[in-house]
Amino acid sequence: MNIVEAPKPMTRVLAYKVKVFYWLILCFILLFAQNSNAQSYVIQDATTAYHDLRTHISFLQDEQNLTLAQIQSGAWDDAFISHADLATQFQDNTFYWGKFSIENAIPDQQAPSNWSFLLTSMMTYLDFYVPETNTAYQEIRTGTSRLLSQNNHDPFPVSINLVVPKGERVTFYFKMMCDQKDCEFIPQFGLEPTMQSLKDRLFTAQTIYVFVGFFLMMLIYSFILYVYLKDKTYLYYSAYVFSILFYVLYTAGISRYLFLDAQVTDNPNYVLLFRTSIYIVVITYILFMQKFLDTHQFFPRWQQLFRFFIGLGVVLFVVDNISLIYSNFNRSLSNQLILGYILMASIGVLAFLSPLYQSKQKRGFFLIVGLLTVCTTSIIGVISFYNYQETTNFLNTALTGFIIEIIVFSIGLAYRQKEIQDQQQATTLALTRSQLLQEKKEAETTRLKELNELKTKLYTNITHEFRTPLTVIEGITKELEGNEEKKKMILRNSQNLLHLVNQMLDLSKLESGQMPIQLEQADIISYLQYIIESFQSYAKSQQIQLHFISEEEQLMMDFDADKLLKIISNLLSNAIKYTPARKDIYVKTAIVNQQFKISIQDKGIGIPANELPHIFNRFYQSKQNETTQNGTGVGLALTKELTELLEGTIQVKSTEGKGSIFTLLFPIHRTSPIRTVKTEAISLTATSPIVNSKDTKITDDKPIVLVIEDNTDVAYYIETCLKDNYQTIFATDGAMGIEKAIATIPDIIISDVMMPKADGYEVCATLKKDERTSHIPIILLTAKADQDSKLFGLERGADAYLAKPFDRIELEIRLEKLIELRKMLQARYQNMTSIPHVANAKKNKEDAFLVKVRKIIITHLEDEDFDTNRLCRELALSRSQLFRKLKALTNTSTAIYIRKVRLQKANELLHQTQRTVSEIAFDVGFKDVAYFSRCFSEEFGISPSATRR
Repeated sequence: MNIVEAPKPMTRVLAYKVKVFYWLILCFILLFAQNSNAQSYVIQDATTAYHDLRTHISFLQDEQNLTLAQIQSGAWDDAFISHADLATQFQDNTFYWGKFSIENAIPDQQAPSNWSFLLTSMMTYLDFYVPETNTAYQEIRTGTSRLLSQNNHDPFPVSINLVVPKGERVTFYFKMMCDQKDCEFIPQFGLEPTMQSLKDRLFTAQTIYVFVGFFLMMLIYSFILYVYLKDKTYLYYSAYVFSILFYVLYTAGISRYLFLDAQVTDNPNYVLLFRTSIYIVVITYILFMQKFLDTHQFFPRWQQLFRFFIGLGVVLFVVDNISLIYSNFNRSLSNQLILGYILMASIGVLAFLSPLYQSKQKRGFFLIVGLLTVCTTSIIGVISFYNYQETTNFLNTALTGFIIEIIVFSIGLAYRQKEIQDQQQATTLALTRSQLLQEKKEAETTRLKELNELKTKLYTNITHEFRTPLTVIEGITKELEGNEEKKKMILRNSQNLLHLVNQMLDLSKLESGQMPIQLEQADIISYLQYIIESFQSYAKSQQIQLHFISEEEQLMMDFDADKLLKIISNLLSNAIKYTPARKDIYVKTAIVNQQFKISIQDKGIGIPANELPHIFNRFYQSKQNETTQNGTGVGLALTKELTELLEGTIQVKSTEGKGSIFTLLFPIHRTSPIRTVKTEAISLTATSPIVNSKDTKITDDKPIVLVIEDNTDVAYYIETCLKDNYQTIFATDGAMGIEKAIATIPDIIISDVMMPKADGYEVCATLKKDERTSHIPIILLTAKADQDSKLFGLERGADAYLAKPFDRIELEIRLEKLIELRKMLQARYQNMTSIPHVANAKKNKEDAFLVKVRKIIITHLEDEDFDTNRLCRELALSRSQLFRKLKALTNTSTAIYIRKVRLQKANELLHQTQRTVSEIAFDVGFKDVAYFSRCFSEEFGISPSATRR
């Protein structure tokens, strides 16, 4: 008997994949199972396409490894039982014999004799015996766990070809076993004409290839779009389509021909590894969904959940494959992992549909439609599978859903691309509008860069040129004899300027990379102690305690002594400069993580938090110090760059009003030669303490000039200019200047503009508003010589504005002219008849003051005891303040001015009334008529009685 090999099936292996629904199939089997003994199945109708053989197959549980001959002997016939009498499920690792007979009783002469025996579940081992003669049988060996070299049939059998001639009855035997959870449910056995089976398989293959062709086309198209557009959305979409395509190939049984038939491995179970591609389907779907919807922007909370699912899928994919290999392809754990992951991911994605719908995002519509389509078609396919026992129906229905989903997603991608293009057009329009501005900015930036380079080169050349005249000034000054104080002032200021020039040159060298490093290995602790000792006298002069605390007594390491000196000197100078008297400064050292740490902590004014990021910028000055001339914004910039040159770092922490901590960290190396660092005397002239000039003893013979200047040398120079003609008193800051001006009422004030505590503008505005000092002429003296600064000072009430460096003669002329103006004012106010009325006095503060004084005197005119003390109390002024004010305005003392007002009133009464001289004298506060007459005559040059004639 010739055995005709059936074509290799392609689509009847999906049933065992749907593990989550196997219990439903069990229910269907139990409903259709019949308790009847197996008997011959008689085929009488050629029109029936499928014949169910389950009730006609008898089974024998083989525990003795029986042979076909033993089974055919008849000794075991009574042990065979019907399909219905079996347990609900075949036992694992147990062989079963099955036998059935088929009688072809179809009367038609064209009745088929070739039939296909169908199995809807794969077997681990299956030996099918097809009779060749009455006594000889052909053995067909197959099974999913049998090595390919031992098989003579498809390792994944779904059909075996049988020949049952018309009018004959043929008995068939088979031996089967499931040991790897291949039989999760009872297998289905059926019979179908071979030609009909071939037609079904051909149709199924055509359908599958159409689906595969569509998926492949979409895969290539989307990947081309990714390459062209560089949009990862198309990449993830391509990966998603590819993963579906791969899983379809596996589910349809095509992958086994692609891999196993190529003899990659002799074990057919290796094809089961491709079932784990279901993880890739879920992972790529989530990746595509994230990118398609921009979940990181619009759904940031869900983005974390999706990332979790992606990571979990990758882990489970690896674990699943490893578990399959090391468990000899036992799919129990694999099924649980796959079903659990699909369930979790499905719940997460379905839960996401609600916020996605509520967001009203148009892109979300495509995702919702695609997902619901796949879910719906999958459910229909499952129902169809259980109704017809055919995997083809399920596969075709599910694939139809995926095709619809991919079409919907493709439309969604087109819509998304249009959105992106619209946004790009809007962005392009905005960029076009700003392009000219950008080009202008770039041109301006280039111009500023060139200008900055030119300025850098210019100031470098200039600073070099500064050194020559400074050298001459310093040398000649040392050779001069006499005037020691002036020589010291010249030397101190020339050295200050030289120090600034050196800092600028150092910055220039650092910028050009020409600053050399001269490392020496020495004891850095002793060198730091030497530097700090050099600052002790400076700190004490400022009433500041300077402390040095070191955890190490000695530390040998490489360092550049000159650069370390500049770094520490700059930081200590700033700390002392901005720390109030009777405070402490601590310098601490330690070794931290193989680095040498130096921290300088002060209790000074601190640095505002918004200025901390900028303090190391070149030429940056804190806004809180704008009112002081001290500092150029070079010191800290140089400190930072020198620190970095030595491979160190510098950090600062500061609290406004509480102080600052500067921390230096240097790597500890010991590669340089050991030397003794020279400890030459450190010159601190650049940071020498300010010594306040003492006020001269005030007398009445010379005008008093209040000099408000925080630089002692400038104040000393002004004193040398004025000492022959003026008396000078000094204040070192604006607040002190205001206090001294109110207390002493000077004749003239010379004030610097940039000073601590209160600048010159504030001094000017405050004193001009105060009734006690409003009359005092003020000269503003500053380095700010621009027109805006000058106008700003004049608006604040300044009487004159001189720019530094000022000319001595110009200063003297300014003072003389202001004195002349004051004399003219005195001449005006000395004439009592020229004192303005109250209505007109509001326009001038000095007029208003004199009107106020005269009104108080007139009010107490008859009181002969009203004197200077009582007038001071009425005006809320001290005796000296009132005296200095009246002296400046009228050139008379307070007592004389009171007498002048009395006499002026008496003169008016003499002309306007007929009262006697004695009565008028008493009315204006004179007790003695004779004394009244004598004073009247001195004031007006005529006696009271003669006035009436």
